[in-house]
Amino acid sequence: MNTFQRPLLAIVFPLVAACAGAPVAKGPVMSKADVPKIEATDQSFTSFTAVAHVQVPGSGKPVHATRATYELIVVRDGKRQQMASGTMELSAAVPAGGGLVPVAVPAPYAPDDELGDVLEGEAPLEYILRGSVETDDDRLLEFSRAGMVRTPRVPLAKVWHVEASAQDKEISLVFFLRVENQNPFELDLEGLVFDLSVDGLELVKQGKAGRKQTIPPSSTAQLEIPYVLGEKNFPAVGQVIKSKRRMEYVLDGVIRLGIGHIPIELSGPIDL
Repeated sequence: MNTFQRPLLAIVFPLVAACAGAPVAKGPVMSKADVPKIEATDQSFTSFTAVAHVQVPGSGKPVHATRATYELIVVRDGKRQQMASGTMELSAAVPAGGGLVPVAVPAPYAPDDELGDVLEGEAPLEYILRGSVETDDDRLLEFSRAGMVRTPRVPLAKVWHVEASAQDKEISLVFFLRVENQNPFELDLEGLVFDLSVDGLELVKQGKAGRKQTIPPSSTAQLEIPYVLGEKNFPAVGQVIKSKRRMEYVLDGVIRLGIGHIPIELSGPIDL
C-alpha cells in the first residue's frame, strides 16, 4: 500500500463507524385499546352522536391524547353502511396511571332517502365505531366497539276527548288533541293543519290549530280545536239537540314539526 492511500482510509473508516451508530427514526408504537363504554348521545330525529370511551393505559407519566381517526358504520338489515369517517384533533389529559378518552362522532341514522325506513322500524339500530387514538408519547391505540341506538319514534296523535254542549240551537264542540313525543329528545311542534267533517258534512277545510312549542322528551302536548255547529253550517243541529243522538267526526290533516309533517286521520263519536 503506498502512502497516498493511507489518508483516504483514515477518513473513510470513521465515516462508516459514524453511520453505523446513527439513530433510526421510529413511528408510533401501535397497540390495541379497550373500550369499556360506548353510548349514543345528542339524538335528534335524523342523527345521533356515538361516543366511544377509549382506555389509554398508564405510562408512568401524564400524557395527552392529541388526535383520533374514526369510522362509524351502521348495520341495518344485515347491510353495513359507512355513515361517518375522518380525523379529529383531541386535547385530552391522561393521568400517569391511565384513563378514558372520549371519541365523539356525529352521524345520521341512514342516508336521506332511507331515513323513512328507519323511522318505521321498531328495533334498535346497531352501529360500530372504530379507529385509533394517538398520544404525545408516540403511542397509537386502535379501538373498535359495537353499540345500539334506539331509532326515533313518529309522534302519536289522538283525540282523547270531545266536549259537546247544546244551547240555543247551537252545539259547542271542543276537540282535545294530544301529540305524544316518545323520543328521548325534544320535538319542535309548529301546529296542526286539518279538515273537519261531522256526520259526513265537511265543515272545515285547511283549518289551523296550536302554536309553536317544544314537546320535551317522553312528554305530551295538547291542542284544542273549538267549533260551533249552528243551523247555517249544520242544518240538522236542531234534530240532534232534540234527540241527543250520537254524531261522528273525522279529523284529517298534518301535524307540523320542525323536521317535517306527520299525517293524521282521526275519527270517533261525539256525545251530547
